[in-house]
Amino acid sequence: MKKIIFVIIFIIFLNLSGVELLIDSPGENQVTVLSSNNQRTLLDYEINKVSTKSVMISGEEYSILHLESESVLSVKGEPELPVMRRGLMIDGISKMIVNIIDSEYQEFDMLLAPSKGPVSFNDDYDSIPYSLGEFIIKTACFLMQ
Repeated sequence: MKKIIFVIIFIIFLNLSGVELLIDSPGENQVTVLSSNNQRTLLDYEINKVSTKSVMISGEEYSILHLESESVLSVKGEPELPVMRRGLMIDGISKMIVNIIDSEYQEFDMLLAPSKGPVSFNDDYDSIPYSLGEFIIKTACFLMQ
């Protein structure tokens, strides 16, 4: 009974904070090493939970994407995108090649909010204005054609 009440309170909190689940598949976001030897390492990235929060910028609705426990790209004016980073140790004489063997994706029709850039702990995040970078402006112009 306590678990049900907690889940209901959590869902209400998400709705009140403006956070919405964009992707809610079974399982958690994770990176798994499927196999590894001295010739190759095979990784499996699973993105099962993506949340989004809406923000208004110059009268238009933009979305901020979030992956729980993951960082974001913080280049001021560029899209603020979540990043799943993992480290692999590779010796200094090996040559690294990356191949994507298989992928699945979903497309969503939304404007992505720009990053406010790196923010120090002394700064009030909410008082920093959004600024649309060149990439976002060019992309918006291309999509409007």
